[in-house]
Amino acid sequence: MKIAIWFIAAIAAWYVGGMNLAISISKTVYHEDIRTVGSGNPGFTNFKRVYGNKYAWFIFAFDLCKGAVMCLAFGFWFRGLGYDFQLGAAYTGLFVMLGHSFPLQYRFRGGKGFLVLLSELFVLDWRVGLIAFGVMTVLLLTLKYMSLATMCGLTAGAVMLFVLGCHLPAAIIYSACVVFMIIRHKENIKRIKNGTESKFTLHHRSQKKTTKDDELFKRIITGAAITAASVIIAVYSDHVNVMKSAVSLFGIAAVAELFRAAKATQHIPLLSVMLLTAAATPFFETGIYPYLLFFVFGAAVIISLYFMLHIDKLQGFKTGQTVLISLITLTLIRSFYEITRLPNGRLFLWLTVVVCASTDIFAYLIGRQIGTHKLARKISPNKTVEGCVSGTICALLFGFLFTVIASTELEIQVHFGLLLPMILLLSCIGQFGDLSLSAVKRICSVKDFGRILPGHGGILDRIDSMLFAVPLSYILCFLGIHLFP
Repeated sequence: MKIAIWFIAAIAAWYVGGMNLAISISKTVYHEDIRTVGSGNPGFTNFKRVYGNKYAWFIFAFDLCKGAVMCLAFGFWFRGLGYDFQLGAAYTGLFVMLGHSFPLQYRFRGGKGFLVLLSELFVLDWRVGLIAFGVMTVLLLTLKYMSLATMCGLTAGAVMLFVLGCHLPAAIIYSACVVFMIIRHKENIKRIKNGTESKFTLHHRSQKKTTKDDELFKRIITGAAITAASVIIAVYSDHVNVMKSAVSLFGIAAVAELFRAAKATQHIPLLSVMLLTAAATPFFETGIYPYLLFFVFGAAVIISLYFMLHIDKLQGFKTGQTVLISLITLTLIRSFYEITRLPNGRLFLWLTVVVCASTDIFAYLIGRQIGTHKLARKISPNKTVEGCVSGTICALLFGFLFTVIASTELEIQVHFGLLLPMILLLSCIGQFGDLSLSAVKRICSVKDFGRILPGHGGILDRIDSMLFAVPLSYILCFLGIHLFP
């Protein structure tokens, strides 16, 4: 089996790498081959430039996923047979890229594989993946050349693999892949030198730039920054003061945004007291918090249901109501820290974050493309039933993958009989939280709670789903319902 794994990985990776949605969709939907139009490259950038956004982001996600899934799967398989995980991932990634570039299914005429290499980099070392993605993003925003941004970003990633001590053969294999990818971009390099290379935009070349496209781009960039910050917090979440400080900052932002939405910022003394309360509360220990949370969580659910059912009759909040909602919100936010004090609480917290993030992202992306049936028109006009269901399905997938990978790395047991029902529950309560905060915004007649996060609004707009999901995770852990026994 030790010898066979090398052949199995190469064949499977080459075949999966050759699956090209850009070619399939262009032939099926547009009745032409993407390789005969535009730059002739059957990849995300050329497809988006030629046909627009409608299917381009599915291609983007698929190319990322096929690389990541294959590298993860065979990386763990290699490790199970006594080889290094990074070696298995890099070797598999090599053949995924070769399959993408020379697909058996399409007469060996494929793409250039930068998304495959980017996803492989995150598997090899997530820190290097973030660095490479950061370089690509900065160059793309400033120079607008996707080809140049990807070449520079992935080259930086290859260098950082050596700097950060990646398994040497794996780093060499990955570097060879980057060199191959750059060679595949030789025509792009010539066009950049000649000043004829097309610049990357979010809109179809035959259309004016749309607000939706701007919004999506902002959401992606800001989402990447939020992800990076979340990863940093996750790495240092075993340090008590890091989590307390994060909760304190969330609380300050939440109070400020609620007072702004309720148009109560003119009450300076009261606002100052509430901001000081938000800042200081996480640093005061109390033994009654679990019991207080039971009561506050139940009250929050009941109040939210009341808001949703009477959305037409409610207009604005009085100052006292704003204070009450702020105190409830601060109590719920504190659970972000308190859960890390429970056995395996950190893992449960980050599973909840992954589930909520997956639900939000895919409900937005898929609902934006195929959503037709409104979920709650008066509360949140853009949310659809199709997006809601798709987000939940994707949360089940990513939550399961996260749990399997995390439990393997940390060598802990998982109660798999509870896993999927737990993920389903968290995804649903997360969407309930999203609708709850949307109802508050509708009552206050504001679109977003703030502007601190371009494309996302304020802090409350970003953590709305977690505001209910994390407290529920804490309650379940406290009651002894252990997903990680």
